[in-house]
Amino acid sequence: MTISTRLFSLQMLDQFKLIEERLQGLQTQIATGSRIPQSSEQPMDAVTLSARRELESNITQYQKNLNKVNDRLELVDATLEESVNIAIRLKELFIAANTSSVTQTERMAAREEVLRIKETILSLSNVTDSSGDALFGGFSTEASPFREQLDGSVKYFGDGGEHMLSVS
Repeated sequence: MTISTRLFSLQMLDQFKLIEERLQGLQTQIATGSRIPQSSEQPMDAVTLSARRELESNITQYQKNLNKVNDRLELVDATLEESVNIAIRLKELFIAANTSSVTQTERMAAREEVLRIKETILSLSNVTDSSGDALFGGFSTEASPFREQLDGSVKYFGDGGEHMLSVS
């Protein structure tokens, strides 16, 4: 065997090894479904991919937060609108009951309606969102923030916390 034949054989073996390594790399990519099976092979692409996944995760969380915020705000708007309607009805009752032409029976009926309105306002004050968290309790969201006492007064058991969620 001459030197050129031996050198040619070694070069061919090295080429076959390179081809086999490339083939194994391609098979690994196919099997894992990823172009970058190991971050050490293409570190810049791996960092870019990791940043992209983190950004997608953040965007998904922002969308969930935005939906939750919109739902809570719609519920707050509806609750406050109902409270305004109740306040208008109370004003009408007080004006009507404060005239001299109203009988004692009519005043007692107005009193009963006012007591029912108080219960309605109390239930509106303790309204909860779809997660079961009280809307008007601050950070104390597990229990009803407004509770009626034995003497008929209403006491606030919430706190001044404001809920904040990142939406962008």
